Amino acid sequence: MQFFKSKDELFGTVMSVPPAALARMTDVWSGPQDDIGRRVAHTFLDVFENDPHASEPLLAMLRGAIAHERAAAQLRDFIEARLLIGAAGRLRDDQQTRLRVGVASAMLVGIIVARSVVRVPTVADASFDSVVATAANALQALLTS
Repeated sequence: MQFFKSKDELFGTVMSVPPAALARMTDVWSGPQDDIGRRVAHTFLDVFENDPHASEPLLAMLRGAIAHERAAAQLRDFIEARLLIGAAGRLRDDQQTRLRVGVASAMLVGIIVARSVVRVPTVADASFDSVVATAANALQALLTS
């Protein structure tokens, strides 16, 4: 398990995430709003589960966040920023919208932890497509209300 003792260590890990993976998490907003929940769920989970070049540093960051509050805050900011950057210009910029985006990011982190770190059987053993489909409706409601 990697722990981050400084912001520089965390930054180094984040910087090892391929730019294409970061772009995917931001560009997911391209396309119609009526499918945004599924696209966000699929893209974020796919980067964490099916892209080894991106998932290794992201999972290291996640494991470090479990043990260190500073790393946890930075991970939350990292994931939330991917959603907020993509949402810019597509959602209202108000406190309620930011809260919904924050809840969406917390939900995604929770799913990733349940599947990849803690390995909660009902979530970890479910197919990728089942998890995406289940998360999509909640994300759709959060990101389009």
